[in-house]
Amino acid sequence: MGVLRFSSGARKGSLLQPAGSRLGFLVLLVLFPTTATTRAPLPVYSTFDELPGDVDAPGHLKGHLLVLPADGACEGVTAQVTDFFAAAAHARAHRSVGLASGELAAELGLAGHCGRALCLEKGTPKALAKHWNLRFEAAAEARKAGWGGNLSDAEAFRLREFQDWYLPECQGAEIGFVSYHDNPINVFWVDEATGGRVEQGLLRRGERNTAWRSSHIGHKFALVDAETAEELGTYEVKYTSFYAIFPEKFTVDPLSAEELLQKEREIQSTLRFEYDRSRGVKRSFTPTGFAKGGLPQLDPYVWGSVQAFYHNNKAHGAVREEWDHKGLYVNWWEAEPLVIQMPWKLKTMWHDRMRILVEEWIGGEALERTDIYGIRVYQRGARLLSHVDRFETHAASLIVNVAQEGTDPDTPWPVEIYDHSDHLHEVRF
Repeated sequence: MGVLRFSSGARKGSLLQPAGSRLGFLVLLVLFPTTATTRAPLPVYSTFDELPGDVDAPGHLKGHLLVLPADGACEGVTAQVTDFFAAAAHARAHRSVGLASGELAAELGLAGHCGRALCLEKGTPKALAKHWNLRFEAAAEARKAGWGGNLSDAEAFRLREFQDWYLPECQGAEIGFVSYHDNPINVFWVDEATGGRVEQGLLRRGERNTAWRSSHIGHKFALVDAETAEELGTYEVKYTSFYAIFPEKFTVDPLSAEELLQKEREIQSTLRFEYDRSRGVKRSFTPTGFAKGGLPQLDPYVWGSVQAFYHNNKAHGAVREEWDHKGLYVNWWEAEPLVIQMPWKLKTMWHDRMRILVEEWIGGEALERTDIYGIRVYQRGARLLSHVDRFETHAASLIVNVAQEGTDPDTPWPVEIYDHSDHLHEVRF
């Protein structure tokens, strides 16, 4: 089960984001194409189902895709875009070009619009591709201004405008690392043209030293032991991704009868402590204090983005969450607690859009962005104790149930919530 935690505070508090650092390094390669003599025909898709699906998960997109309208009147623009792809290696890195016709073109808003294009992201559920996409539309004034070239002024300017949008928006990505290697790690950006390396910083051990880099699809990073100079691996940016370097293996050490009894005493003490804290809440925003809604319906754009990120990273991005000295809220000694750290750009977008939903729920009061945490993965046997969130930063918050896999559909996951009158509710996901 993947769970994303979001919070906003009505009062100003500390900003509690997943600890880490990031160094920005984004290279944009802009090339202007020459006229091509021959061009391979582009695939044409007329429905979402026809879009290339992942081998192991056919309902998710297999790779990144640039979609243009399959309209005879748009052939000139399509030819220039494909020539641009042929000339610029970074433009076509891990992204193919396809044409939309019929129902698909209509659903994506491309039918009859030569000045429009869409970038669809790898891992996006096909059913959400209509909502989660990156959209280009040539500005009206751009069509009139022009800058010259082999095409008409309008088409030439549209291409340049497209390039300025496409490279940072579609091919921009983030890559994150957390290390459990014994020694610090030097991170280098690899110059594919020369083979040279540009130092990006030092990656130290542990969750608090998680590091994110702004980059570009197709770029590569080399990791080298800072003390021994041992090559630890090269990582290519194929999508916004998170990697754990030498994650620690989880083992369950059986507790003795006395240790189990002590754990139970501490758990009961924690529950009493949290109940007493709940008495300190002096203000409420809603009649009961909670509500259940559907993010796929409320904001399918965010939902599609979250689903794509989770699908792409769940196999290699889930790493053991460090619970040392954090208490017994999660039974980390019985079931391995996992978390997939989130990239800065995406989580900021998620936070901003979901904040609007929470503001509407509490009656329109403006909230400050304070914290967004996760994606936390609860495995079979895991539990989270009832608790009260931080007063200073969690005046209003929400939980997003990202996915449930390998669970009995007839046994939903219950979340226990006490309302303002101390009545217990089981909210099922």
